[in-house]
Amino acid sequence: MKVAAKGLEALGIACVMIGLAEGILGTTMWMELYLSAAGIIVFLAGRRLGKRP
Repeated sequence: MKVAAKGLEALGIACVMIGLAEGILGTTMWMELYLSAAGIIVFLAGRRLGKRP
């Protein structure tokens, strides 16, 4: 369970970083927003899963 939680956290951080790169490259603002929001949600799901006893 701990490995899955850490994996989700890493995937969430990766999504946010990809969104940041999209924003810097200036493709579309909406794609940056969607990637950032998805990354935050996935990260928080992993964090919540990792805190379970």
